Amino acid sequence: MKLLGIARVSTEEQAGDNGAGLNRQHDAIQRVAQANDAKLVGIVNIVDVSGSDVGTSKEWLTQVLPLIADPDVHLAIDALDRLIRASNFAAFGVLAACQHTGTRIYTPAGTHDLARPDGVLVSGLLALIGGKEKAEIVRRSQAGKEAKRQRGQWVQSVDFLPRGIAYDRKTQTWSYTAASDGVREMFRLAAEGATQAEIGRRTGVPSQTIRALLQNPIYDGRLVFASRSSGRIANSKHQKKVARLADQVIDVRVFQEADQLVPHELWRSVHERLRAAETAHRRTREATAPSSWASSFLFSWHESDVDGAAPRRHIIYGCGTGPRNAPRYTCRCKHGDASDELRRCGLVGFRCDVVNPCLDRYLTDLTHSDWLVAAAFEAVKQAKAPDTAAMGERTARALAALDRREKRLLDLYEHDGIDLHEHTARREVIKTERAVLQQALANAIAVPVVPSERAIRAQAQTWHWNADWPPEQKRKWLAKYVEAIYIANHAVVQARFRVYGDDGSVVTCTLDRPARWEQLLGHAPTGIKRTAGALGAVLTSTAATSLGVSGDMLRWHLSRGVVTFAGAVSGNKRLWTPQDIDRARQELTAHRDPHGHRRWPADNQPKPA
Repeated sequence: MKLLGIARVSTEEQAGDNGAGLNRQHDAIQRVAQANDAKLVGIVNIVDVSGSDVGTSKEWLTQVLPLIADPDVHLAIDALDRLIRASNFAAFGVLAACQHTGTRIYTPAGTHDLARPDGVLVSGLLALIGGKEKAEIVRRSQAGKEAKRQRGQWVQSVDFLPRGIAYDRKTQTWSYTAASDGVREMFRLAAEGATQAEIGRRTGVPSQTIRALLQNPIYDGRLVFASRSSGRIANSKHQKKVARLADQVIDVRVFQEADQLVPHELWRSVHERLRAAETAHRRTREATAPSSWASSFLFSWHESDVDGAAPRRHIIYGCGTGPRNAPRYTCRCKHGDASDELRRCGLVGFRCDVVNPCLDRYLTDLTHSDWLVAAAFEAVKQAKAPDTAAMGERTARALAALDRREKRLLDLYEHDGIDLHEHTARREVIKTERAVLQQALANAIAVPVVPSERAIRAQAQTWHWNADWPPEQKRKWLAKYVEAIYIANHAVVQARFRVYGDDGSVVTCTLDRPARWEQLLGHAPTGIKRTAGALGAVLTSTAATSLGVSGDMLRWHLSRGVVTFAGAVSGNKRLWTPQDIDRARQELTAHRDPHGHRRWPADNQPKPA
């Protein structure tokens, strides 16, 4: 018989040179191997892992599991709590893996054979007891730390102390370091109105951390704890922080007013500046947010070209505030959190002050004409009852299978294969599944309820769009009637509306009424970015990227007449529409140099814009 030893400690300090935890466990494992006349094939050290997280540790997955797959290899540990402390049900995966591979667990107190019912019972109880002990240890530890916080002591590692602050655990005293001079300079510059970027350049402190440092009350002489751990036992090393209640916030003075790093008046004036800047930023966002009233109701028409048939995943949001960054509509595939799951659809960014008038014109034309009413009538005609023949046949087969299961269950009970309790429980499951199938069939057979023609005509008198509505009213109207508006780089392509009946029925109608941006705008827009955003055009560098060549190479082909450009020009900038890019792609594909070689292969796949 072969034994694989496992030694575990919860912290790295316990595994240090002075920590005796691992050495003691190694000695116990060797004694277990000698007592059972087994060969010790090795000892796996699991460090900085809680007893409830052994099953997800790297050592368990890469070193232990491959070895215990051998039926002749079993485990040797000092105590069962070194392998599992079941503070959550996921921790039992360790025992489940041992039971699946037939692995026995040897300890100085005895052997746990998980193939036997008593071994499962004893191991499970000891694992639960270990989890209870861990929860009690965590509770006492947190209570001790909370008492220290209330006394103004630092309970975390000294590495987490604020900049320029030092704490001596032996004497329980606070002091300042040489970096405190830089903190004083930061407060002085902030009081004079310097920006965070300027403060960072003059003090050498990263600008991303300056605001947090200026807001830390430790420089006002007070140690404040306004948040606490969530109290979850599982995965305790990464507990989420939550805000404390008002009566639970700890605010202790650790520096006297004469000794605090920054005078109170200076600290207060800096905080007033920070609050004023935050208020101004919030007001700016509130003032510019209404300009993107169509946010989340617009979708990219190009999504099917890059992500298949997945509908309405490329949502268009409004972003950008302030005079330097005008509000724009951009697809979510350009944002950091969504760019990992969505491919770039190629939709350009649209300025809100250009697109909003176009949408006003588009929605006004649709809701003040008969197009929407005709589309609603067509949608009602197509909302027919589904063909239930195939569904009824599948449901009948499923119900017959349930009858056979129920008969086998009864036979098993009559021959004493199961007891009455298990028989009743299984019959309840079958009964629930039969009810679900019968309800699904009834729902399929039911004729769908759709709005009547009278309700559609009555509603058509009330859904008229008004371009003079405030942004809040526009968003309410869109939320009620609009399911999606698809836009492309060159036009508004399609709109899908909801039509309601008097009885609460709803039908969705689709209007394929494309309208180019320049037609909706009514005039040629001015400005490079505004023109590009309104016409769906891009500059030469972006067009070159779409063609798979450099910007200089595309300009060289233009100068030689290889590529012709007949699009719009604003100043000295060419504005390439999708049609211009397609024409240039064809010309580059057909071009050959004097030697007859093709400069731009036909199989060269262009990069997305």
